[in-house]
Amino acid sequence: MHRFLTTELVDVYHFSLAVTGEEEAGLLAVLDPAEAEHARGFPHARDRRRFAVGRGRLRQKLGERLSLEAHEVQLQYGRFGKPKIDPNQLTDGVVHFNLAHSGELALLGLSEHGPVGVDVEQATSFSDMEVVAQRVFSSSEYEEWSTSPLSSKRHHFFSLWTKKEAVLKVLGLGLSLPPRKVEVGLEGSSESAEAPVVDGERRSDLSVTPLELADGYLGALALKIPRINEEGGCATSYQTADWSGGSRKGRMHGHA
Repeated sequence: MHRFLTTELVDVYHFSLAVTGEEEAGLLAVLDPAEAEHARGFPHARDRRRFAVGRGRLRQKLGERLSLEAHEVQLQYGRFGKPKIDPNQLTDGVVHFNLAHSGELALLGLSEHGPVGVDVEQATSFSDMEVVAQRVFSSSEYEEWSTSPLSSKRHHFFSLWTKKEAVLKVLGLGLSLPPRKVEVGLEGSSESAEAPVVDGERRSDLSVTPLELADGYLGALALKIPRINEEGGCATSYQTADWSGGSRKGRMHGHA
């Protein structure tokens, strides 16, 4: 597992889901009974491996933060399925996390300052992209996307989608809120964070930024920005996310 991005607020890791059979067995062994049963339910070995590796690596990283063995980490699940660490295992503040994977690449966000959401997608073309865009983009996003150059459409589609998904995940809503009600726009770069519009409201307490990942993959990171004041006590204003202060590793190519 490699650290992709680190700032004062969050650490983001990436890793490959392609492992040997021996490594897969070892990671499967650290899952809890419910996770192991879920893994066995996949009809295809490839999907079973990807799930086991993703959850196993997540448990390893959380175990490092909690000074626990990977199999000892206990997870609970929110109303919309977002996992969190059992509060009884937290002795020094909350550890927020989020995991996403697509193809053979996984992305993990960890923060001790507030909720985090990540998404990654393998940016491959599909025949009904236009239909999906009409369904998940807001009217302004769809207009912006539909008038973009043909050569950029696929990249812009997945850039919009990963940012929307990351925002929904940081809010813990899954797809209970229609994606078209999360507006992120095509503007912005990996050097700047944006405040998304959620259900018609500009959310200055949230930031979302695209991530430049391996060739063929696009990602996004969303954060709930902690509130601070000069005395460090009860917050009065939101801290602006500063990505320039973090360090970013070079581009990776799908190897853990």
